[in-house]
Amino acid sequence: MAKFRQRTGLVLVEGVKHIRDAYSAGGRLVRLFVSEQLAGNPAVAEFIRTVESGTDVVICTDAVVASISSVETCQGLVAVFKIPFSDAETVISRMTTGGVGFVLDRIQDPTNLGTMLRTASACGASGVIVSEGTVDPFNDKVVRSSASALFSVDIVRVTTLPALVDRLKSSGVKAVALNADSTQCYFDVDLTGPLALVVGNEGAGISQEVLQLADYVVSIPMPGQVESLNAAVAMSIVAYEAVRQRMRVNRLVCGSYTCYNGEEAPGTTGER
Repeated sequence: MAKFRQRTGLVLVEGVKHIRDAYSAGGRLVRLFVSEQLAGNPAVAEFIRTVESGTDVVICTDAVVASISSVETCQGLVAVFKIPFSDAETVISRMTTGGVGFVLDRIQDPTNLGTMLRTASACGASGVIVSEGTVDPFNDKVVRSSASALFSVDIVRVTTLPALVDRLKSSGVKAVALNADSTQCYFDVDLTGPLALVVGNEGAGISQEVLQLADYVVSIPMPGQVESLNAAVAMSIVAYEAVRQRMRVNRLVCGSYTCYNGEEAPGTTGER
């Protein structure tokens, strides 16, 4: 399947919700396979009417749809989307103007990668840059675990990560690497401005060459009994500290709170 994706530039997305989410996020839908049984569902029929222009809709037997599906229990709807790989220049440009980018060094677990892509989409990241040796971002498991969020964030694959990090730094982007052995806490570092958050392989971590290039190497305090956190969890924690700091600097409102120089804004009660 990976060779097919690389050769054709196409990826399968399955299930009504994931397909609708991918399409709503701007995914380029090429073909839609719908089982005869599911075609009569009002919600599916409405979705078909929405996408009919420019999309090849194929109504077929349940058995045919199941043969296309990669999951054990097929929901009766399989879509073919164009793979939305972006280019490094686009993502770097966004980061240099103040955005946050994720830089992933040889992430192996598809569930971790899917969660990271979902976090990137949720926190408004400029993009996600993955190194050679990282699991295929359009692996079936990644697509499912990202809940199709990968269609709403720019993804770039690079062959040489140290050169990419060096390029980011020369463009004014601060590189902050996550490493459990660091003695510097992530919340003691300024995460505003142009920023690249770097996270490494689940077992080996970030390569030494990339670590040496980082402006800061930070860790997450763990006063409990575990030695390390899941890579996707660690990335999410630090990414949302960056979001918090940016909201504070820009005095943005979140729910019933207003971030104001690190404290509640005048006139707020702190109550929910």
